[in-house]
Amino acid sequence: MSKWYHPTRLPGSGDTVEWRRSFISWPAPCNTYRVLARKELLSCIFERQQLHCASVGRSNVSFSELCLLDMATDPLVDAGLHFDELNKLRVLDPDVSQKTTELKEECKDFVEKIGQFQKIVGGLIEMVDELAKEAEKEKMKAIGARNLLKSVAKQRDAQQQQLQALIAEKRMQLERYRIEYEALSKVEAEQNEFIDQFMLQK
Repeated sequence: MSKWYHPTRLPGSGDTVEWRRSFISWPAPCNTYRVLARKELLSCIFERQQLHCASVGRSNVSFSELCLLDMATDPLVDAGLHFDELNKLRVLDPDVSQKTTELKEECKDFVEKIGQFQKIVGGLIEMVDELAKEAEKEKMKAIGARNLLKSVAKQRDAQQQQLQALIAEKRMQLERYRIEYEALSKVEAEQNEFIDQFMLQK
């Protein structure tokens, strides 16, 4: 809404003022309004409010009604100028400025949330990296244990083969000893028989 009027309620006039009396009794305009307070602009404003008073058939109109004049023919709006709530001159519509400010705040909140999300994701990535390192260590330990088991199995097979070869060798040695024992036993028997015969001949 264009705010070319002075926002201060006139003392003693209530909410309803007479245009001519209030126009004369207005205080000096603020700095931003003084820049545009030319005769042509004041004349245009005066004529518009006179037309508005005539259209409603009243000499007195409420201050709020004066604020609702059509913006389409407002020379300030046509010039692309607006007054904000503090009666400061702006080149941007107050509604657009407010929406821009709200959008800026929303973008700021969004950026902060994105930053927090990135921190959380960064923490998760670090944790996953640590878990991956631990898993890799455990994997290497498991591979080492498996290789150790394989080497132990190979050593056991080698020892088993060595023992089997030793057993076969001992069996052969035992068989040789048995044959020698039988031969010696036969020789002993023959010698004993010879001794017996020799004793009988005496």
